[in-house]
Amino acid sequence: MVDGALANYSALLLLEKRKGTHAVEVVLEDYRNHLLVRSENGHTLESAGPITWGIRLQSSLAPGAWRAVTYEKGTWIIHMLRRRLGDEKFLELLHEVCTRYRFKPLSTAQFREMAEKYMPPKSPDASLRGFFENWVYGTGVRR
Repeated sequence: MVDGALANYSALLLLEKRKGTHAVEVVLEDYRNHLLVRSENGHTLESAGPITWGIRLQSSLAPGAWRAVTYEKGTWIIHMLRRRLGDEKFLELLHEVCTRYRFKPLSTAQFREMAEKYMPPKSPDASLRGFFENWVYGTGVRR
């Protein structure tokens, strides 16, 4: 989950710096719309499975699901996490991720544990377990 989503979100951070928050909102809205497109069987792309399934999302029933869930939904998850942490703490988290895991694998569980340290004091779901259960280990897209 982490690699592709963080790489894609980094590109959005650059877009935000160059063109402003509206440009990012447009991209995120396009991602949401794409994730909610219904296939011939009536299912949305994002419902193919949770992001943690990775390449196993690829199937003939939803050929675009792997890419859409990994990059588009993953980017949404990172964006929602940014909103929970606030910009300052989110950027601190990204710095720590880069410092500790540069050229090393980072698991979803390790990422959650790192993000937990940056949650504002007395936050609901301070461990981020509920957040990850809903958005990372489950299906669904914020509307």
